[in-house]
Amino acid sequence: MPAFWDKRDKFLKLTRDPAAEITDLGANLRWFRDRYAAGLASSSAGTDGGGAGGAFGPFRERFRAYIAGALAATNEQLLRYERLRAAA
Repeated sequence: MPAFWDKRDKFLKLTRDPAAEITDLGANLRWFRDRYAAGLASSSAGTDGGGAGGAFGPFRERFRAYIAGALAATNEQLLRYERLRAAA
């Protein structure tokens, strides 16, 4: 139950030693870019056992289209961030 979580430890982790993906925009965008690329690569494997189509074929195509769009948007945001950072 959420009431029994050790919220103190989680709070200290987030505020005392946060991961770069949380505090640095460039690291955050690179982390998402890598996650989207990995998702796109794994979705092309077609592991639902149905060959090229299968029961999950339509879902896989929608998933791939969404992830491809998110990856493109993240790449654009990362490029824009790097340009702004270089100009500063």
